[in-house]
Amino acid sequence: MKFNRKQAGVLLLACLVCILGIAGCRKNDVRDPQVISSETTPTTAASTPTPTPMPTPTPTPEPWELYERIGETNAYRVPVEEIKPGLQIVESSMAGDYALLHMWGPEWSQYLLLRPALSGEAAAFETDMQVRSMYVLADGTVFLEDGWDGAIHIYDRTFTETGTIVPDENTHPLLMAVTEDGHIWRSDDEHSSLIFSDRNGGNAQIFETVEGRSVYQDLGGSDGKRYFLAMNQGEGYTSDVILCADEASGTVTEPDEEIINVTMAEKASYLPVTGKTLYDLSNETWYLHLLAGSGHRIALPHRYQYEIIDSLYRDSLCVSGYIWGSSGELTSWIKPSGCAVYDIANGTMLGELTSTDLAAYKSVRALGRQDNGMVLVAAGNPNDDGFQNEELLIWNIGAQEPAPVTGFFDLTEEDPADCLSRLIEDYREKYGIVYEPSEMKTIPGDEKYITLQRMDFFNRLARGIAQNPEEFPRGEDGTALHLENVNGHERGHAQFEPHIFSDMSRDFYGEEQEQSFYNMVDAIRAGEDTFDSSERILYNWSVARFSTWYYPVSTACIETSYSFYDKEQWKNGKGLIRYTVTPEEAAGLIREFEQLICDTLDDCIADDYTDFEKALALYEYITENWTYDHEMYEHINEYEWTSKGSIYRCLKERLGICWEIAGLYEYLLLQCGIGAEDAEGTNTVLDELHAWAYITLGEEGYNVDPTWGLSDGRAPELRYFCFTDKEREERDNFPFDTCFILGTDEMMRPEQGIFANDETYAELWPGYYIGLDRTAKKVIYEDVDGILHGFAYEG
Repeated sequence: MKFNRKQAGVLLLACLVCILGIAGCRKNDVRDPQVISSETTPTTAASTPTPTPMPTPTPTPEPWELYERIGETNAYRVPVEEIKPGLQIVESSMAGDYALLHMWGPEWSQYLLLRPALSGEAAAFETDMQVRSMYVLADGTVFLEDGWDGAIHIYDRTFTETGTIVPDENTHPLLMAVTEDGHIWRSDDEHSSLIFSDRNGGNAQIFETVEGRSVYQDLGGSDGKRYFLAMNQGEGYTSDVILCADEASGTVTEPDEEIINVTMAEKASYLPVTGKTLYDLSNETWYLHLLAGSGHRIALPHRYQYEIIDSLYRDSLCVSGYIWGSSGELTSWIKPSGCAVYDIANGTMLGELTSTDLAAYKSVRALGRQDNGMVLVAAGNPNDDGFQNEELLIWNIGAQEPAPVTGFFDLTEEDPADCLSRLIEDYREKYGIVYEPSEMKTIPGDEKYITLQRMDFFNRLARGIAQNPEEFPRGEDGTALHLENVNGHERGHAQFEPHIFSDMSRDFYGEEQEQSFYNMVDAIRAGEDTFDSSERILYNWSVARFSTWYYPVSTACIETSYSFYDKEQWKNGKGLIRYTVTPEEAAGLIREFEQLICDTLDDCIADDYTDFEKALALYEYITENWTYDHEMYEHINEYEWTSKGSIYRCLKERLGICWEIAGLYEYLLLQCGIGAEDAEGTNTVLDELHAWAYITLGEEGYNVDPTWGLSDGRAPELRYFCFTDKEREERDNFPFDTCFILGTDEMMRPEQGIFANDETYAELWPGYYIGLDRTAKKVIYEDVDGILHGFAYEG
């Protein structure tokens, strides 16, 4: 069709209107030029139309132009009328410029969907459903899973329900994740397989897992792959595995290695997670995590004593640090000390807000970063019910200059040993910490894990010094910290002592029993089949009890069960030794054991250590590097504990239950000439027997419980070092009248007058061990607020 001049002018005008965006112009208002007739064409002379000028659109104001500024910070209060007074935010989900918040208080539970950067636009929703998980998409679509029936309810941005996915009757699937495009990941009824579908539950794809796996946590995903944490089902203590679901192949793969505790830094380097969601694999002061889609393993030091991950926005990490405190009648509320945001791609901190910056609030924590780059912050103060009574702040983090983070490393590309060397030099220059690399501990095991432990130690130390500079001034020589932690001294200092027998055992069982036992030890070391023992009972106790406690390797070489001494194995002052291995194997086990004892003592202590320093160094060494054997505890009855467990096994495998761990600690102390005994008591809450050590320093006795002090990679707690009977009873529920010693109720401690009442080390009990400054005679420890202190000791 041909157009005349007037029709062409109309068409040109319509195009200009579209290009300029004139208000009121919509697609259905533009007439089809083909229906324009000559009868409707104006008769005035044709001319080039002049568009009506459009007013310049008013830009959307920035939050700092709309909201009240908080102090001198770049944070602004978001006026959200829908938030009920007294509520605190317990869960959040963010996408685009939307934030979905779950808030609750003494009387209310509320869900709030808002766009904090747009004048506080919000929609509130209250429900009786038990929401198990919640997600929001960039278009404002909300997903809520009902924990009662497993139904997934879908809402638009006004909280109008637009769809529901109802599971089959009497099934209990779990909503694992919702992707950016609205696809859903669920587990099946048994939580053993994964289902991937569209937002309506259609086009489902099933991912079968290995039998016995129970999926329970989403780890994020990218590039068509999704990662999940699964538990090995079965009896007793369970382990975890990482599952990778590949959308293209429809298969699930997993690494060969099972993960006993995924929060341990020891395992971090082996996990194949490459998801967009940050997964915290830290021990205490280090994040070990993976950048989205890159597989890079990043080490990033914690900013605060207690710190949690709030969110990961692409490569921006939001964290908040918590401190335990009290306010008024409240005795245990959690006080965040601040929040920080990191650019984990470049190793810089983008900004930090603390309760000092926001003086009006005791509680400050980041909820997450949004598409506009701003951070949503929850800030509040505890009320009489312990709730935070929170308000929402928007933080213009872009107004702050990024600052490099000391101790930031990409462990995928950098050698951890080189990272450690740079860290040591940095802290020597900045904090005056004198600590030579050659003096650091050498623990058998994975070198990367050992290096991370050392880096972790330096970060705790430097953070504490920065927070308490008055007590630990920076500088060289006299003002420097001359620290030892658990040092790997030059080998060859420790000498093995085969004749070990505690003072209380000597007093209770007699010197003849002691000599009979020594005769047995000498015979085993010489490969002989008999030893001198003047009485059958002395022979019996030597083989069945003292072999376990005072020469532990014998349990790997000879028969020590209680059935053995019922046979005719003792005659005419001679006792028979029945070996369970060949003479050559026994000699090899003995050499290995005695060398391992010497190496352990060399790692922990120097020749000039005092008894107190030895006891502390051995406590730290065991609590940092041993693991509790949950499987033995849960599956082996009391008789089998004594037959299958042993102090020797505990030393070799670095795991055990209470009597093995305490027994090893006692044996190492006896090797150092320090009095140590096996102490036991009954926990009245758990109704269980428990074992720990009773040690003697100078003229005083003390309780030490290395089992309850096991740190799982964190700084060791000092509450279980050199504590009193009063603490054991009131704090730990072990009445003193149930406590006995030497493994026999014939030695009840109250009746024998064996007490631990000295409170010399009470200052240490609430603390976490950092290091030992032997030059200044101070134990360096952190308190619960993350502040570093030095406890002066004499012995």
